[in-house]
Amino acid sequence: MFMPLSHRKNCFTERSDLIDKIMSVRSNLLFVNSYIK
Repeated sequence: MFMPLSHRKNCFTERSDLIDKIMSVRSNLLFVNSYIK
């Protein structure tokens, strides 16, 4: 019973980390675009 829960938690953590990376990249791109303009 405990294994699926921990696995699910790991998947959720990895997904949130990926989202954080994507958001940071998007904000960086927006910053560069505004800087170039």
